[in-house]
Amino acid sequence: NAVPNIALLSSGGGQRAMVGLLGSLVELNKAGLLDCILYLSGISGSTWCMASLYQEPDWSTKLEAVKNKIIKRLSGPGVNWVDALAKL
Repeated sequence: NAVPNIALLSSGGGQRAMVGLLGSLVELNKAGLLDCILYLSGISGSTWCMASLYQEPDWSTKLEAVKNKIIKRLSGPGVNWVDALAKL
């Protein structure tokens, strides 16, 4: 039985794209297909998720920990726009 080669392509769209890719990876893992992914590609917001993944060398075996880090980061304090605009 040959293992299929799967390419996962993810779109942009800010935080929605980041969460969308994370959700897809979690569900692929539950289905036992995550290790079949040969290529992972994304643009814009989905690359935010990819950057978090690639901080862990064995991210596919530590997906739950990566997911929790992303959730913690997203639920943290937001950008202080007054400070951000003052730096422009």
